[in-house]
Amino acid sequence: MHIAICDDETIEIKIISERVKQYMNSHGYDYTLHTYMSGEELLNDTANFNFDIIFLDILMPGKTGTQVIKELKSQNIPAKIIITTTSREHAIEAFSLNVVHYLLKPIKYDDVAEGLDRCGISKENDPLLTIHNSLLNVPIFQKDIFYIEVYGKICNIHYKNSEGCFTNIETRISLNSICDELVLPIFIKPHRSFIVNMNYISKIENNFVYLIDDTAIPISRNEKKMVIQTYEDFLYYKL
Repeated sequence: MHIAICDDETIEIKIISERVKQYMNSHGYDYTLHTYMSGEELLNDTANFNFDIIFLDILMPGKTGTQVIKELKSQNIPAKIIITTTSREHAIEAFSLNVVHYLLKPIKYDDVAEGLDRCGISKENDPLLTIHNSLLNVPIFQKDIFYIEVYGKICNIHYKNSEGCFTNIETRISLNSICDELVLPIFIKPHRSFIVNMNYISKIENNFVYLIDDTAIPISRNEKKMVIQTYEDFLYYKL
């Protein structure tokens, strides 16, 4: 996914970039971020990248944000536009051009998150894990997996269902096979019998990973250094 930020102020580009990275990294989405100081720079690069989402300032030297939107439409570029500006003055014109959202500066994380949610990112990019058992096939969004444990030949997948409640399902699919299907960089395997979603870790202490419900997952001695480093990296890129 290609996301562009276009603003004539360096500090605004930095702020929006940080908010976008926080959202995308916390969801484990694959993306490339592009930044531009003018509408002309952005338009010149449309031949090189297929932008999916564009954060666009309205008031810029040269081409204004609304002029850029009109040129993008004339080129049949289907990018979803999120306006960033200091004034409500241009809201009616912007929404008449079918922008997804209109954000007032200073831009907060919740503003960016709402804008990206409106772009339908979660619906388009959330990979599924389909669990087969003797009764039915259950599709689970990978980001909603809490943790997975194996005992004997049974894998027990703990996850958050569509109502936001934690539940579980058992399957005879091997843990290694499930691990091969997990594509989001939010999972860690602290022990040969467990896979954990790092979004639900509350702390790592002694030889255990503790989850938000106080579930204690053991850490293999040989994996401890890797587990700590991976989780620290995850927290760094999530911020």
